[in-house]
Amino acid sequence: MTNTKDEHRYNTISNSELQKALETALIQCNELSNDAYEAIIPDLYYGWKNISINHLDEEKILSLVSHKKLAFTTTNWDNVQNLDNIKLRKQFLKTYFLNIIDEEKSELPITLETQDFAVLLEKSSYKKQQQIFAKNYCDNLISQSETIRNHIISLFDDRQMPNILSSKIEQHANDIQKITYLIKQASFLSTNHIFNILQTMTEPYNQLALIQNDNIQFNKTDLNLKFLEVLENKGMIIKIKPKKIKGKGYYLTRRNKKI
Repeated sequence: MTNTKDEHRYNTISNSELQKALETALIQCNELSNDAYEAIIPDLYYGWKNISINHLDEEKILSLVSHKKLAFTTTNWDNVQNLDNIKLRKQFLKTYFLNIIDEEKSELPITLETQDFAVLLEKSSYKKQQQIFAKNYCDNLISQSETIRNHIISLFDDRQMPNILSSKIEQHANDIQKITYLIKQASFLSTNHIFNILQTMTEPYNQLALIQNDNIQFNKTDLNLKFLEVLENKGMIIKIKPKKIKGKGYYLTRRNKKI
């Protein structure tokens, strides 16, 4: 005679194994339409730490990742990387964004390339975590990637950029990046520091570091106006004067001789 408890346990195990087998078959079924696959995946119970995906369509893998059925493991990350698909790679990083940039971890849980760091620094609602992530892991990438520089400059528009980042931004940024950096960070920098940065830039920006009588001419752009207004508000340059030359707009100003 079968014990009722044992029978119940056996049925539970059997049902669990059956469900897992069915879900495995569904996940690996590339014959399903992408729409049908997308409709089924969210209702599956299991997440998979290691499952073959190289035979699946791109849209099916995107569904697995976005619904977290392809779990956050180094094996799954390796499998995604091996597919050499930028869209899938980016989706995996976006889906497990907080798992990767977790500030409590002493080291990164997965191996990342420069392009991956750039994805993780893109604008999001987790700016504070990204700022910490940039400070801890991205300083050595600033010299290598213009995209990394742009993202880091954009991230620090509400607080002072850590020196480990700002020193390399100032060293490796191009003129446009330095202008944007100064617009965002000028309130945290001394006038002498800003003049030193201006000296590293090309004309006409480097001319603002010189004491001279002649006004300097700047193209009339929104970025130039914001930049010059920041310097004017700090008392570093004289009042900005708009001017038209042959129908083209310019801004005229120069260094304040009292500074």
